[in-house]
This record gives sequence, C-alpha cells and structure tokens, in this order.
Amino acid sequence: MNPAAAPDYLRQDFSRVTPNEYLMRVAPAPHVEHVVQAAMPPERVRAALAMRKGEPCLLLHRRTALGPRTVSRAWLWHPGDRYRLGAAFDVDPLHAPAPRENQP
Repeated sequence: MNPAAAPDYLRQDFSRVTPNEYLMRVAPAPHVEHVVQAAMPPERVRAALAMRKGEPCLLLHRRTALGPRTVSRAWLWHPGDRYRLGAAFDVDPLHAPAPRENQP
C-alpha cells in the first residue's frame, strides 16, 4: 500500500470495511495489472494454507495504479490443486487491430 495514496490506511477498522472498499473510496486506481506464475510457497505460506511439502501454488502478483503512481501491490498465494486460472471476454471487431501483411 502506498502511504501517499491513502495515508490513513493503517488506522482503518477492516472488520467494518474491506481494504478494497476503503481504497476504492479514497484512492481509486483505474489501472490494474495481474501476473500469474507457478511457484513453490515459502514455509510460512505453506503452513498458513495447510499445504503438503512440495505442493506448488499459483502466485498472483497484483498492482493497482493511478497514472504513473502505484497505489497498491499484493502477492496472493493460491494452492495449485484448489484453484484454476481462466478468462472469458468478447472482442469487438470494430476495434480489433487490422491484420498485418504477410501474416498467415
């Protein structure tokens, strides 16, 4: 969490409002980046997630930004055997890039 974006962040009662709700109110960040990778969790993460030794995770790196300023960063660990990654989206043919020449 960038303290310049939400200086009162640590003084919030997050049993009443989620961190995301608070941030969306005081520092809305229209740009979100997600990067997912397979990774072996450190011991503290493995224990917290009740995982067996040698079990991989999906690690989601999340960054939110407002212009060039990072508002928040998070590293979210998900046991690989309990989660899957997927996407569904529509492509607007009117705004699709034109085909490049010499492309099969």
